[in-house]
Amino acid sequence: MYVTRPLSWYQADASAAAEVPPEGPGSGFLVVVDETGETARTHFWGLCVDREMRGLPFPQNRQLALRPSSGSDPIESVATAVDVVGAIADFATSSMPGRAPGLSKGPKMPDYTMLVPVVGQPLSSGRYYVVRADGKHRGKVSACSKEEDKTDLRWLGSYVNDVKPRAFDRSDLYQQVEVQQLPSNAFEAVAVAADGIPPHFLRKKGWKVNTMVSPKYQLTNDAQGVDSALRRRMPDLGSLSIVERSSPAVVVGR
Repeated sequence: MYVTRPLSWYQADASAAAEVPPEGPGSGFLVVVDETGETARTHFWGLCVDREMRGLPFPQNRQLALRPSSGSDPIESVATAVDVVGAIADFATSSMPGRAPGLSKGPKMPDYTMLVPVVGQPLSSGRYYVVRADGKHRGKVSACSKEEDKTDLRWLGSYVNDVKPRAFDRSDLYQQVEVQQLPSNAFEAVAVAADGIPPHFLRKKGWKVNTMVSPKYQLTNDAQGVDSALRRRMPDLGSLSIVERSSPAVVVGR
């Protein structure tokens, strides 16, 4: 069971991320960003919204774009502009007559994902399930490879054969990664499993995250958890009449 918390809560007080999930090991937190807070930062004299995530935790009511950090591109944090330019460049180059297969198609498109906090862990742990949000593996979770998945290339060292994303399995430790923030406002991910190796787009040090304009997931900050005091309260049986078979239902939380 997940409960929701506003992103602004953690931006105002980083220590709040250490809160333990209130309903035990089978529960967790989902972070919600509101429209007002999301559009507060802008670029180019207010013309473009700055959608770059500069810290943890990540929101779950937005699709996220993960891209390598260029370190010098001033527009990389404007997700919409970059994606449109990349798509146009890709279409233009692929439509050129006589274009040889395998040539560069322009800017690499981001990896579109949802980063869902691992159940039973505080947000400060940085542990996430990385759910693919597009392509043929949409809805599946990116998994870590193992040492045995490496291929020896002799003099060139070894190469990691990334395993394919698979259906969500809460007990699968290889589906969990720990996201760590770097000083440059970028991120890297390490495997939670001792012998795990994250997929290439996650293990590459220094990737950045942008919230996308669409799709937006209908997740609101109205699941605050269970009111324990109300749940412990006994029903008022004295108000029942003979014809009533049960007391009125009471909502003790969401």
